[in-house]
Amino acid sequence: MIDVSITKHSLLIKNNMLKRFDEICLKNKEKLCFVDKRNEASFECVHNDVLKMISLFKKKGIEEYETAVIFVLPSYEFYILLIAGVYYHLNMVVIDSFKDRNRTKDMLNKANPKTIFCTNKTRMLSFLLPNSKNFTNVSNFRKEKVEPFEYVDNKESIVLTTFTSGTTGQAKKIERNLADLERQMNLVKSNMTINPNENVLGTLPIYVLFSLINGYTTIISKTIDEKLIRKYKVNTLLTSIHNLLNVKKPVNNIENIYCGGAILYPREADYLKTFFPNAKITYVYGASEGVLIAKTTLDKYITNGYLTFDEFIDGMNVNINDDNEIIITGECVLNEKHEHATGDLGILKENKLQIVGRKKYSTNEYFNYIEDAKILNENPKVKKAFTLVLNNQKFLVFEGTLSKKYPEYKVFKFHKLPMDLKHKTKLDYSKVIKKLK
Repeated sequence: MIDVSITKHSLLIKNNMLKRFDEICLKNKEKLCFVDKRNEASFECVHNDVLKMISLFKKKGIEEYETAVIFVLPSYEFYILLIAGVYYHLNMVVIDSFKDRNRTKDMLNKANPKTIFCTNKTRMLSFLLPNSKNFTNVSNFRKEKVEPFEYVDNKESIVLTTFTSGTTGQAKKIERNLADLERQMNLVKSNMTINPNENVLGTLPIYVLFSLINGYTTIISKTIDEKLIRKYKVNTLLTSIHNLLNVKKPVNNIENIYCGGAILYPREADYLKTFFPNAKITYVYGASEGVLIAKTTLDKYITNGYLTFDEFIDGMNVNINDDNEIIITGECVLNEKHEHATGDLGILKENKLQIVGRKKYSTNEYFNYIEDAKILNENPKVKKAFTLVLNNQKFLVFEGTLSKKYPEYKVFKFHKLPMDLKHKTKLDYSKVIKKLK
């Protein structure tokens, strides 16, 4: 019955991304697909569990095309839910952090979900969700029967909603229909060199999803766990800069790293080279609205003091407007015009992109990455430092110990600088500006 259900299901899939995943599961039944703290699952098991989750959707009366929040910690259940939701045409809403109640309330209001998926563990945390209701507990989804599911291709249906980091105010909702998601997955695939037999450790949901649907053995972890790396012979990391910078001793057996999520300063780039001495580190510049924009290896990143990306992503056009803001256009940009103003300031020089700061939010506010890098290099005991101009006054905010004086700035020391909850490496500008004002 299991084999037949997979085969029948595979023949019904017309969408390339989902068809590829079905074919991979059918071809690599016994191959290890997924690992987390509590689960090891083959591709056959993962595919069957996706069908079981869809059976649970039907049993609970959840209709296709509904909007549902995944109130589940990153885990096996989380990714089975995510994949099953794509098959079922649910609009699966991923909220990056439930720690900030006001931010969570804002995102839930924008998403307006009909269903909230939870587990036994997260159901107990429902008090964190404002006005929460319509919970569906998925902890026991494996008790459902494996049944064939007749997939109807609809590339226009919204299947994934995420949010920007919200560092300049409120988080913005980013919606992907099935065609958007497929284009973005293909874009990621064409810009990563990963051998099909490699084992991947991932910490970011969109890249873990990419890894799973493309047939890599995928280990998920909140951190760069060296025990897991050794046990499962991990070759490749798909992760955030924040996780890489938290590694405390060298990791010698990683061959490839793809990372992003914030601006990486020269001092931090040197740190990564030291702690991952045998890895080719590809640093990706992207945006929630456009996924990948440009990339570079760390060896080519710092050019004459500038933060430089030397390779543009195929299909993504990059331009600089009259205000020096980076503008991206392309089919993978998630809005009707397929054009997005990134909020970053940049320079195009010799077919390379140099990032120099953040956009002016009014005529008198901006942030200067080049100056930040200089201050960090001059003060080894400073953990984090950011400069900004507010109402024609230059400010320096930092965490740690400043060893040099900067009379041109108004200097503010923070015991702990507020960082964005999504990437944890970007300053939460809105919170800092409120304090400075």
